[in-house]
Amino acid sequence: SPFAKGSALRGRYDVSLLRSARRVVGYCHRMSSMELNVGREQPWRLRLTLAVEFGAPTGVAEAIERHERLAKQIQFVLKPLNPVSLLTVSGKLRLKNELVGALNQRLTTAQVRRIYFCEFILEPPADSH
Repeated sequence: SPFAKGSALRGRYDVSLLRSARRVVGYCHRMSSMELNVGREQPWRLRLTLAVEFGAPTGVAEAIERHERLAKQIQFVLKPLNPVSLLTVSGKLRLKNELVGALNQRLTTAQVRRIYFCEFILEPPADSH
């Protein structure tokens, strides 16, 4: 795996998802884990797994049906970002808002209410240490 163990950035989980594990969180769909490069000059490696909460059950069905299109939309939002901005809580919150807007543009049956990061592992380039 390209992800080094013990990194200070390893295993940043969304606390709201962990807290909600014992209660119903609406209509959620967990996307497949994706790995991609983030940033333009010296790209960082990002492993990301999202759970998407919808306002209606039709959103889950549509997300399953359009899974590949939604994954491409997520990648489109992520690739040009400055990876350093994703190190802060405010950067992750901005990213969540951007992802909600981008996914809502692609969905027709229900709107995304929230995005939860189930897995968010960001690794700097090997030569930046």
